[in-house]
Amino acid sequence: MMTLRPVQANSWGRIRPSLVVFAVIVGSVAAFAMSAQYVGRHHERFMKISQPPSGEEVLAAIPIEYALTSTEYNDVIFLGDSAPLHAIDPIYFEGLTGLKAYNLASIRPVSINGFLLTAQAYLSGHPAPRVMVLCVSPEIPGAPDVERLLARRFVRVYGREIGATNSAVDSIVKSVVNADGYDVQVRRGMSVVRDYAAQFGRTSRHNFREDLIEGSTEETFNTLERKLRDNRGQYKARGLHGLPNKPVYAGVRWSITPEWDRAVRALIGLADARGVRLLVRLAPARTDAASENFDEISSGLRGLQTAFPQVIVDADVVFYDAALCYDLWHLNAVGATKFTQILAKDVRSAIDGQMRKAQHDPNGGISRLK
Repeated sequence: MMTLRPVQANSWGRIRPSLVVFAVIVGSVAAFAMSAQYVGRHHERFMKISQPPSGEEVLAAIPIEYALTSTEYNDVIFLGDSAPLHAIDPIYFEGLTGLKAYNLASIRPVSINGFLLTAQAYLSGHPAPRVMVLCVSPEIPGAPDVERLLARRFVRVYGREIGATNSAVDSIVKSVVNADGYDVQVRRGMSVVRDYAAQFGRTSRHNFREDLIEGSTEETFNTLERKLRDNRGQYKARGLHGLPNKPVYAGVRWSITPEWDRAVRALIGLADARGVRLLVRLAPARTDAASENFDEISSGLRGLQTAFPQVIVDADVVFYDAALCYDLWHLNAVGATKFTQILAKDVRSAIDGQMRKAQHDPNGGISRLK
């Protein structure tokens, strides 16, 4: 007589090894995803170590790396986009004022959040300067630059490196970090892992700082960093005029964005906490930039002055003749000389005014200005 085996038991015996293998695979994938998410959130680098950096990455990183690695004292520091990066000559400024100065201006794609983080990085590791100047192109307060990929990466990476030292700044950093979902952080972590993995198998460790910058035939991160430090942070363009360009947004009416307002208020908080006088002004543009409407930008900056009387705000948009301009938004060496002279008078006046106030108010807490 034939004996029949239970079908269910026999099936389970065949399925069980497959389930074990499946569970191992799922567990491995889950563990890898969690590890990748952790790396993507906590170990992202601003520049890849396995490939040459772009010009934007280099000009973004050099100012904040100075802020993070140096400890020298400066009476005055300058923050902003590439307009003041070209337009403010700290060495000439020092000769005019007798004040030691450094240009920490960066580039527009870093955004106002990046300028804010650069200020925090500097104030976290340096003696407080007497004056901090925020100077930007007239478009910047109204531009949505905080949403640029470069700006968000800058905030994620350097915000983590600086750490939480100010609640308002930390809030901005967290809003950027937490905006990316789990899947985005996993993909970012995998990219970081691949970047490090690319270093294995090389006979010598690849140093991106010694590679030619993308699009350059002679500059590396290291050579450009040395030039900027020798110039006290200023980027000096070659020649008086660059390639012809014209306003991109002719007829557009700019107005201040909430992101700009939030970051500038955080910057004011940083300055007040360290007893630093803050100046805010717009960098000159070429005359044909007047085809864009900046009335609401100026109005918003005047409102800032009203709300924070301790801040010195120049809300006027100034236009320079083409002979003083390298291109639409950047001054050449002649224009930089003119603008630096004006800025030197403004800063000297601010310091003198603060000194007079301190003399009349012994409890004003600005004794270091005397």
